[in-house]
Amino acid sequence: MRPSRWLHAPLTAALVLTGCKSNPPAASSTGSATAPTPPGASTASAAPAPTPRAAATPALWYFRPVDTQVCEWVKQPLPSGERTSVTFNAECNESQPSWNPDGGEGLVFSPGGSDGPPRAWRVDFTSKRVTPLELGGLPGGKTATAGAEQPSINRLAFDLQGRPVAIISDLHARRALDKGPDSRRAITFEGQSYPVPQGKGTPGLAVAYRWEDGGWKNVEAKTTLSDSEDSLDTRVLDTVKTLPEQTLMMFGELPGQDAPPAVVSTMDAAFALEAAPGRWRVLTTPGGPLVYRGVSDPEDGSLHASSPVRWVQEDKPVAVEGLTAVEDERLGFQQRGPLLLVFSLAGDARAAHVLDTRTKKQLVQIKDIESAALWPEPSKE
Repeated sequence: MRPSRWLHAPLTAALVLTGCKSNPPAASSTGSATAPTPPGASTASAAPAPTPRAAATPALWYFRPVDTQVCEWVKQPLPSGERTSVTFNAECNESQPSWNPDGGEGLVFSPGGSDGPPRAWRVDFTSKRVTPLELGGLPGGKTATAGAEQPSINRLAFDLQGRPVAIISDLHARRALDKGPDSRRAITFEGQSYPVPQGKGTPGLAVAYRWEDGGWKNVEAKTTLSDSEDSLDTRVLDTVKTLPEQTLMMFGELPGQDAPPAVVSTMDAAFALEAAPGRWRVLTTPGGPLVYRGVSDPEDGSLHASSPVRWVQEDKPVAVEGLTAVEDERLGFQQRGPLLLVFSLAGDARAAHVLDTRTKKQLVQIKDIESAALWPEPSKE
């Protein structure tokens, strides 16, 4: 099973988990220039925010592979209840989910590649209806992302108003630049000239499209200089900054805080660790502190959470129900109220564990899945 390309997302709201090691973070931008506003374009905040709905029942979502090109998207109510599921024709580990503001409709995006062009579906979990979303009108929407340098769809998600938004990345690492009206370097895109900022780096153009009136509308474009010839940081776009993050990251910033000296002494005495260098970290939960080991990858220095994981009760480490230590295991944590999701990844084995931190009991354990996270709560904006 190949690692999922979406498991590298930081835990900012809800996620898709990837395999053994996440893709490297997007190349940092060394400069950017705001492009002329496309004709007729509106800003990302033009439409009013929807009226928030009442909080929904907590739930877990996960992707389960059904076949090579068939993925099941499951919603499991918590602490229990009848699950809802739909299927779509794409690989789970290449698929990225998003939700509209009230959490009632999902959007799943498969970026394509050697197996064909990118695809997307809108999913109504009430009616279990899966409807294809047309991508042919987007740059890079008709062709696979692999191959010659060309625009490609970097991300597809709902915005805060519940409209599908597509983020396009167009690097110019091996393509000649144009000359703008002021003789500066420029990128010509859809008939408009976008000046490239001064400085070193790979020039590129990030573009945001929004689905309006049955078609895709260019709403923002900015040029930038990237440190990489393979990836462009689309975070230069204001539109990207407004998109809700709904992916669970297992690499990068470690959740919680460093454990105090007393806890460090307790854990060091309980475990004779010979693993990669790391440090003890503490998650604060409604049921008390949870301690885990934060380690760095010896190859690239990336950080991730790992075993052992223990509750600390009366200054003693207590085992977590349902969790067993596995060597070189990667862990992802997500909290919401008293619920704690622990996503474990060891080799090709993936499992989701949902705990009630108040009772210390395991509510759900799901194995042999590709990704998992807690279902997003309705937007309060």
